[in-house]
Amino acid sequence: GSKAKLMTVKQVADDALKLDRKDTMVKLEGIIVEQLGDEMYWFEDSTGKIKIEIDKKYMPATEFNHETKVFIIGEVDYDLLEGTEIEVKTIELIGQPAGGSVKN
Repeated sequence: GSKAKLMTVKQVADDALKLDRKDTMVKLEGIIVEQLGDEMYWFEDSTGKIKIEIDKKYMPATEFNHETKVFIIGEVDYDLLEGTEIEVKTIELIGQPAGGSVKN
């Protein structure tokens, strides 16, 4: 696979059709702000928000919340009626201690 391109939500939204056609892997930095359904979430960065789909098998073992910064890597899925979403293949938690959260 090719290296994921670091982009913003706005860049993905603006280029969604082209990114979808080329099956481009994109990398975004931000926070997952809300769960919409079983595997659907809102992802947000400083430029806007976008729907993302995360298959349970790609969820990190470490718990995180709407304040945890993450990198998401995935494929852009553009649909004229449904809008743009990202099918997430990788989630990296940023600034979390190695080995997960500290709990005693």
